[in-house]
Amino acid sequence: METNRDILELIKATACKYLPDAEVMLFGSHARKEAIFDSDFDVLIVTSSDLTPKQKLHSGQISEKTCLKKV
Repeated sequence: METNRDILELIKATACKYLPDAEVMLFGSHARKEAIFDSDFDVLIVTSSDLTPKQKLHSGQISEKTCLKKV
């Protein structure tokens, strides 16, 4: 089973794969360290890339690429 840290790294890696300049920010219960077993991950992805509304909704497949950006 993946840890919360592993899941967050997958989110960051995916963002970096599709949006190289992406900054990924965690907020909500996980950021406050108040998450329970079934809490979701609230993330904000900031990029200077121009995206269509359809592209904004589709994030692609999870990648194992390592992203060096910090959350």
